[in-house]
Amino acid sequence: MRAIAELSHASDLAWFAAGVLSCAVAMRVAVVSVQTAVARAAPGVVAAAGGEPEVGSEPSAPDAGTPGLGGGPSRVAPGASLRIPLVVTAGPERSTVIVNGAVVGQSPYLGEVSCKSGETVTVELVPERGLPMVRHRRCSPGTLRIAQ
Repeated sequence: MRAIAELSHASDLAWFAAGVLSCAVAMRVAVVSVQTAVARAAPGVVAAAGGEPEVGSEPSAPDAGTPGLGGGPSRVAPGASLRIPLVVTAGPERSTVIVNGAVVGQSPYLGEVSCKSGETVTVELVPERGLPMVRHRRCSPGTLRIAQ
């Protein structure tokens, strides 16, 4: 009778260990997926668990045929609606990022902005302390980068 109870307890422990292991594997897959997505969207931006930034490295050029990612000379009609990646690495960390008057997050920031080709996109960085920075960029295909 005691042997059956011990086997039942061992079985319960084995099921618990299997559940913990499954959760660990699922978490690792999720972290790798997010890191891969960030690396594809903005090669110079560091994922939260990714380590040190790539100082001085140039991002790889995307395919020339990919619209909105700017691999080659892309012809877009003036006034055409675009949705382009926005990467903000300028200013102190945790500065408030404001795009065309709307608060979108804190720096470093990785996101997208919708604009019309040729119009001016205004990006403001408001640090917790110090003077705000304002950058104006023309909306065109490719990644909009705001760096030091």
